[in-house]
Amino acid sequence: MITDYVNNDGWFDDIADGPIRATLTLTNGERVEVEGAWFLSAPPAYAPEIINLVTLYDTLLDVFVRELGYRPEVYDEQLWNADHRPDYDTEIRPLLERGAAHAWVVAIPPHPHELQLDRLGDSDPALDGLRTYYLDHLRSPDQANELLSSTGVPMMPYQAGDNSEEPGGLVSNYLTLTRTQHFMLRQWAAGKFIGAGQGSGPSERGGAAIDRGVLENCVGGAFGPGIEMSWISREPRIYAAPFRIKARPVDPERGLSLGLDLALGLEPGDLTRYMAQPWHADFNECSSQPIGDRMLWWWPAQRPLHVRNAERPNVLVGWVGTIENQNADDYLMYADDLEMVEQWSKLGFVVNVGTDAEPRFVQVEKLGTGEG
Repeated sequence: MITDYVNNDGWFDDIADGPIRATLTLTNGERVEVEGAWFLSAPPAYAPEIINLVTLYDTLLDVFVRELGYRPEVYDEQLWNADHRPDYDTEIRPLLERGAAHAWVVAIPPHPHELQLDRLGDSDPALDGLRTYYLDHLRSPDQANELLSSTGVPMMPYQAGDNSEEPGGLVSNYLTLTRTQHFMLRQWAAGKFIGAGQGSGPSERGGAAIDRGVLENCVGGAFGPGIEMSWISREPRIYAAPFRIKARPVDPERGLSLGLDLALGLEPGDLTRYMAQPWHADFNECSSQPIGDRMLWWWPAQRPLHVRNAERPNVLVGWVGTIENQNADDYLMYADDLEMVEQWSKLGFVVNVGTDAEPRFVQVEKLGTGEG
């Protein structure tokens, strides 16, 4: 039996995390201890080519920039560098494209914005107004409880926030961009950026590029509790250095501790201890969230809501459940969380059967029951 969307005693799943260490043996016999990493297992990627507007990479980068001095040319001594010029191709355009790609996994609300990527990558002052128009439709970190822009249009991300369910406390109804993301966009809107095709490409190389590639496929918010990680990802004390978890040595006699002392570091399981048990319960229920008189999404890039089948690519259907009645028990979800436990491996994947220039995402390999 599953009685709660997160806490269910007696259930076990395969969500886990912990440190990985390795020793290299060179051809001359010398053994070298390499820098360790941290492994985390997570739910399946049902739409692996569609990226959340705020990724886990974005969230971690924001922590490292503002708390660990990771990029002093961007942020130093608690001040943003007003002369910094973000690279359009690697720091601006991907964010704009993510929002447009969501149309393949959810029914975009009225006033969709057609991207003009060729013009948006031009730093010509004559286009400052166009760039500012787009910026105004992206929710800043100080607008966590504002649904509409100054022009009355729903802002992006059109997603529920960290605390949009519980009354009282610190309310955060809507997901926002990180402060680092928003700073980069402000610079871009003001014409202070490296134009399209003028940059030197991604700054990450080697392991850093792998880190970014993996983390950009994960959710950076909202954390209620999340998909792969939760709010603890925003806590600077868990990091020994940028993109390195601070590991606490485990005493074989003591075993793992039930408590959590961030000053001492993390033990296996500490990153995922706040996630739903089993993951299927929260994954099923967190499809959409009523806030006021609107129905917001949670994580459509990870957990699709509306999809298209190859046979009828112009018709939206529910990835799970029905789409006609928002008051129905199975509106965009299974009526019983146990169905997700039984059906998760039969659900369809959303993949691009078109091209990069002309994408066409459809649902494939669905074996389970439901509208889609």
